[in-house]
Amino acid sequence: FDFIILIHSPPEIQVQRLMQRDGVSRPEAERTLSMQEPIDAKKTRSHFIIDNSSTPASTIRQVDEIWELIRRRDCVRDL
Repeated sequence: FDFIILIHSPPEIQVQRLMQRDGVSRPEAERTLSMQEPIDAKKTRSHFIIDNSSTPASTIRQVDEIWELIRRRDCVRDL
């Protein structure tokens, strides 16, 4: 990959969103998340990190900022 973008939120928000989205219990949501690689390990390999713990508008703003950085670095081909 030319670059990796990580989108993350704190564990409690992840659990709440998973419970809400999939209709699972807290223990099941926590078990599902425990099977994933730790976020700190993912962060070390990421070129860009988006904090998805706030509002949708905040996330969109971060996406737009990263997109501009990528465009200026000429990382995206065939646009």
